[in-house]
Amino acid sequence: MITVLPEPWLITACHKPKITGKTPAQTIAVDFPRLKNALSNCAQQVDDYLQWYEQQQNIINKNNHIN
Repeated sequence: MITVLPEPWLITACHKPKITGKTPAQTIAVDFPRLKNALSNCAQQVDDYLQWYEQQQNIINKNNHIN
């Protein structure tokens, strides 16, 4: 059996920006956009991994039907 591992860039720790705002207004103006961007990037990593996984499953299933 051959095990295929995902590319290293597909599984990495998500960036977690620090909250630096000292007031609610600063947090909303500065931190919220950075947190939103970090969450979006992390979600994209998950989507990339899930697409890769589905492709690998399709390849395995296709190979199983050939044999």
